[in-house]
Amino acid sequence: NYYMAWLAICKLSAILNVNNFDGIRRCLPCHAARGFIPRKIPFIRGVSMPFKIRTKLIIAFLVVIFPFTAVTGIIAFYNASNIRKANLKAEAIHEEMHLIMSLQIALDRILMPGNDYIITGDKKYIDEFKDNSKDVEDLIKDVENTLVILKGMDTPDRFIQGQAPEVREEVEILNFVKAAWTNIKEISQKIFEIQNPVGSIEAARLMEEMDYKWAYPAIRALDEHHEIDRKEGDKALAQVNRAWKAAWIVMLAGGIILVVAGVSFAVFYSNLFVRPIKAIHNGADAIAGGNFKTRLDVKTGDEIEQLSNAMNEMAAQLDNFYATLEEQVRERTGELMESEERLRILTETAGDAIICMRAPDTIYMWNKKAEEMFGYTAEEAIGRELHKLIVPEVYREKAHKGMEGFLKTGKGAVLGKTVEVKAMRRDGT
Repeated sequence: NYYMAWLAICKLSAILNVNNFDGIRRCLPCHAARGFIPRKIPFIRGVSMPFKIRTKLIIAFLVVIFPFTAVTGIIAFYNASNIRKANLKAEAIHEEMHLIMSLQIALDRILMPGNDYIITGDKKYIDEFKDNSKDVEDLIKDVENTLVILKGMDTPDRFIQGQAPEVREEVEILNFVKAAWTNIKEISQKIFEIQNPVGSIEAARLMEEMDYKWAYPAIRALDEHHEIDRKEGDKALAQVNRAWKAAWIVMLAGGIILVVAGVSFAVFYSNLFVRPIKAIHNGADAIAGGNFKTRLDVKTGDEIEQLSNAMNEMAAQLDNFYATLEEQVRERTGELMESEERLRILTETAGDAIICMRAPDTIYMWNKKAEEMFGYTAEEAIGRELHKLIVPEVYREKAHKGMEGFLKTGKGAVLGKTVEVKAMRRDGT
């Protein structure tokens, strides 16, 4: 485990490109072979995180959404209320128009029993008049009720002495119609009291008075009432359309405001996270560059601050470890250089030719005695293929096969043995 930790530090130095770690990479195999074990690196324990960033984000979301939802809800409720009132008023006006038309027809029909009684003298028309009278009175009551409903739907600023102008005019017309109806009933009663109405001058006079003084003016007044209702109906429909347009404008404006407010608040709120994250990023770059004295000062009260504290602890431990490590590296590197120097002196003063090669067939060591024996200097021999350089051509194929077998299996015919073989000098002898 200690060896793997040491290897990880060496790999880290390669990634960070820290020059002082080059000696570690060079001396690692030698130190491991000699039983060198670096000191244990302390383990940084994880810190429990209370998820405060999540809480901040939820609060930020509510801060944006709640006021917008409240204001939009109030405006939407206001528009919906206006639309509903306008629709109800339009329906009430339409109903009133229908009642006015029915009342006109009823007033026109109420004249027929008296007229027929004068022509025929038949008493049955008295009962017909009574039935038609009930219809007229019911319609007058329905119109009065509708006017009361419409009066309650008007806004206070449209009232003049407690009534809107249109409603006041309609009430005056309806009062005139009621007065006309009262007179129509009285005159009709007088006509029905005449025992022989056929050819009666008095009956004809009463019928003419009822028609031209009361019935027809009442019907014309109801025409005016109907025109007022038509105009009021157009206004109500226009009010419905305005309310719908206002609702769409509010929804569109609300959407735009929500987007703008959301983006603005997101930019503002993201800076609360971006600034400390940038500070941590810069600190990490400094630590990666080998400045283990770097310390971060982040005070956010959340997981980012915990991360900053963890990086400070890591930097402190790396600083402490690196200080000790440099001394150990210098010591072990010196020992390695002494060992390499002893090996160099030993090979240069040896009485035998010493040749070393690495796979697949490359010379990397060629001592003085090898120079004398084969006629090649070390500069000429190192880096060349051993078999092409000193193995006679007649033996090269066999030697190559033996080398290939050794590289595959780790076993060879001459491995671990003292054997005598033929070689070739520079001059071909």
